[in-house]
Amino acid sequence: VVVSETELTEVQLETAEVHIVDTASYQATGLNSNTTYYIYVRANCSTEDVSDWRMKQIRTDCGANVLPYSENFDEYTATAYDEEGTVPYCWNVVFSGSNEGFAPHVTNTDYYQPNSGSKYLVMSVAQNEAEGANAYALMPELMNGYGNTNVSFEYRAGATNRGTFSLGYMVGETYTNLTDITLGSTSKVSFSYSVPSTVPANAI
Repeated sequence: VVVSETELTEVQLETAEVHIVDTASYQATGLNSNTTYYIYVRANCSTEDVSDWRMKQIRTDCGANVLPYSENFDEYTATAYDEEGTVPYCWNVVFSGSNEGFAPHVTNTDYYQPNSGSKYLVMSVAQNEAEGANAYALMPELMNGYGNTNVSFEYRAGATNRGTFSLGYMVGETYTNLTDITLGSTSKVSFSYSVPSTVPANAI
């Protein structure tokens, strides 16, 4: 068995660290959370009787992140701003509408222009409440919680007078608002907020 954070060639596999396994299972140790690994296995009956390498790509479970934490969304698959899509690893979405195209997701639609790279997170406004009543994008868990941290991001509205954007946290299924952002301009706006120490340690 060979465990690697990068995909290996046949030549690289010949010099890689190999774990000899003579049981039906193998437990890798020392792996990082939320990390992609490439697992290579082959049968080895003798020095002259080995099979070809077979590879399986996995991603380890999410763990609590440490600061500083940043995300620019560029490594994720993008869909149109009004189509169902994905969010970064270890993020979650809570959405109560009927049209998944209005749920938060990664997009690269030129209309909104990202702050850096080519992709960004879009929070769409539905034409009616049934299609997109409530939509939350939940950032990953932090090792010491979000209390006493600073949250900064760039945003812009797709049109003027889009109402307000709520910044807050969830514990279980309960959402608590911390502050509202007025979406009044299509120009890019830099936003920063100091999260109070009263935010529970298990909030996301």
